[in-house]
Amino acid sequence: MVQQSPEAGAPALRDHVNEFIDDAAAVAFEDTVWWYVGRRAILRQFLERARRERPIGRIIELGCGSGPHFDLLRQYGELTGVEHSPILAARASARGTAAAVLARDCTALDFPHDFDLTCAFDVLEHIADDRGFLQRLRQRVAAEHLLLLSVPACPFLYGPHDRLLHHHRRYAKRALRRLLDETGWSVLSDSFFMTALFPAAVATRLVDRVMAALGRERHSVELGVVPDRLNGWLVRVLETEAALSAAVPLPIGLWLVALARAR
Repeated sequence: MVQQSPEAGAPALRDHVNEFIDDAAAVAFEDTVWWYVGRRAILRQFLERARRERPIGRIIELGCGSGPHFDLLRQYGELTGVEHSPILAARASARGTAAAVLARDCTALDFPHDFDLTCAFDVLEHIADDRGFLQRLRQRVAAEHLLLLSVPACPFLYGPHDRLLHHHRRYAKRALRRLLDETGWSVLSDSFFMTALFPAAVATRLVDRVMAALGRERHSVELGVVPDRLNGWLVRVLETEAALSAAVPLPIGLWLVALARAR
């Protein structure tokens, strides 16, 4: 089966796949698979930081998919989701945890934006003009508005896996900081994540590149489904990383999370 990876799936890929996945099975997968559960731990760290920065009454998640982060986000404010895929938007709405789910292109920003916090998890890498998008978002929000986003990290890892997912790029921490600064956002905190899995990912990417050079490029994305015991162990590894990241910056990782404030 082809589905989103730990670094998220491209919209076109998600639409094609989700036509054939039972709603209940998809939600159960998102609620239990290690990389979704584990990364929610570090998002909680950043949400706590956001709440210390300013009161959060209303939250909007752009590109919310079928709502795997809704249970977490609703603990911090009234939640609205935006998702271009009608299939995923309907599934997100059926969770019953968001005040509203808008089935439209989140990059158009053609909806009222009177929120305190905007979340965009694994969205920016799919936008050709990421700079223009961040500038337009900044123009739509008030000063002090908070932005919490995540992106795939380490440009040198870009390869067949990313092309399959329709990623335009991966991000270096310094480059993401500069991009946010130049588009009107001040970075309050950022961190790598999935550090423990980094060596295995590098090895996998090298194999992918060799295979692609031999004309045998990858055509599917692994779900990351593993036996229950291993799934639980991987969740604990990522939860430990999240706890460590609050005290010690992680040196590198597959994922990059940043919290920024509109100037």
